[in-house]
Amino acid sequence: MIGYNYNVTLLDVQGRVVFQEGMQADASNAEIVIPVSELSRGVYTLNITSKDASHSEKIFIE
Repeated sequence: MIGYNYNVTLLDVQGRVVFQEGMQADASNAEIVIPVSELSRGVYTLNITSKDASHSEKIFIE
């Protein structure tokens, strides 16, 4: 959604925050780069939240 504030959080399997960044999405910055090369192999949960909605996905780092 363009023009909304978002919070992007990546959690490890124990629920610890390993990455977190907020952003204001518009046409010029609708992308966040997560430095996965710094993470251990495993399953992570990616949470994206805004004022009106939230979405979670499982992420596998190999």
